Amino acid sequence: VDKHRGVVEHLNAAAEGLLEVANADVEAVKEEKECIGKRLDKVVERLQTKRECLEKISHTVKDFNDAYKDAT
Repeated sequence: VDKHRGVVEHLNAAAEGLLEVANADVEAVKEEKECIGKRLDKVVERLQTKRECLEKISHTVKDFNDAYKDAT
């Protein structure tokens, strides 16, 4: 996600540049920019949730492995 953050920032800057010089369809560009931003936020949120879940699973597996080593 962090790798792509720069691309999104460039796209936002390009959209802002278009909005500054545009005479028509300004609202369409604004709406599309907002839509992309919201979609990106949702993706980042879902990835964070999945990362937290994987960290919990990793911790559980580590605990299991430690308990197994102690038992043998």
